[in-house]
Amino acid sequence: LVRLTKGTYLYANSMQTQQRKIPLRGVNGTFKTWTEVLVPFENELAHFKHALDSLKKQPATVITKATSLTEGKVTLLSNNARYTVDSSAVIFLNKNFIITSLAAALKGLSGIQTSYSAQVKEGTTISFSNTEPVKLLVGFFNSKDTGFLKAPELETNASANDYGQAETKIANAVVIKGLPPVNIHSYSFEPGKHMLKLAKGACLLLGFVNGKETIPMYDACLTENGVKKEVDWLFE
Repeated sequence: LVRLTKGTYLYANSMQTQQRKIPLRGVNGTFKTWTEVLVPFENELAHFKHALDSLKKQPATVITKATSLTEGKVTLLSNNARYTVDSSAVIFLNKNFIITSLAAALKGLSGIQTSYSAQVKEGTTISFSNTEPVKLLVGFFNSKDTGFLKAPELETNASANDYGQAETKIANAVVIKGLPPVNIHSYSFEPGKHMLKLAKGACLLLGFVNGKETIPMYDACLTENGVKKEVDWLFE
């Protein structure tokens, strides 16, 4: 029996288990009602509308993939090691995760090594000074796992664009074997001394670029299995 009123059960005779896939997994007894199921579909629609709006602001015919980005000049004040962003680069101090492929625009930048375990337990803090505007490129793993830092979302966090970081600049930009794909956001800083504190969760600090440089928004389409269709980013 199925009643089509708000808050009623979807399946009178179905098992609410995490193995159920249609329409959504019933983890911990969730997604039992129409009201619950509506939420992820509304989120997907909001993402789709945002992606379409991005295309309107910068039509696909003029979106170009940057072949390189200019390194930004900064002095690190925190005790962080640096590494060259490239294939085979080790990205964390205490984990043997390496980059297998990356967007050409990122190649050669000076990444900032961090401790994976410290990021998960304590968050990430870096201090630096700069005499000219710079943008810090931060890579967010495309996963809902709580071990990864959540990408900025204005819908749930009013401060998610304090540094101009709300929008994804380069989607699917870095592939690391054993980890989710990485989307790049940029944090803008005027000249001065700065301390950036990020919440708990693993992320990548891929280096600083010139703050006056425009970073084209596009999907690098990189996956562990090669390149995917570019239209996918509209829906994910």
